[in-house]
Amino acid sequence: MLRLPHHRKAPKRCATFDKTLKTDETYRLYLRDLVYLIKERHAELKSEQSDDDFKAGEEFGYYAVLEMIQNQTTGFMIEPEDFGFNDFEKYKIKKNNEK
Repeated sequence: MLRLPHHRKAPKRCATFDKTLKTDETYRLYLRDLVYLIKERHAELKSEQSDDDFKAGEEFGYYAVLEMIQNQTTGFMIEPEDFGFNDFEKYKIKKNNEK
């Protein structure tokens, strides 16, 4: 399972954690990691050779979610690159080239 290296450590949580410390960067990193995990699971399902209808439906579900996320970027005038929408593919290509 591929894991995207984190460029920044997650902030430590404590009892006095101030919610105002959440920044646009925090949300960007959250969205980046979430999209990466969804794409990673979609790729795993896609690579499994199976005639199982449930697996095919699950794969389609992940694809539909990714398509919805990408379509929403237009509505919110967000560039997909701003939150690393294509980082999974770039990382996967880099890993394959290192072999």
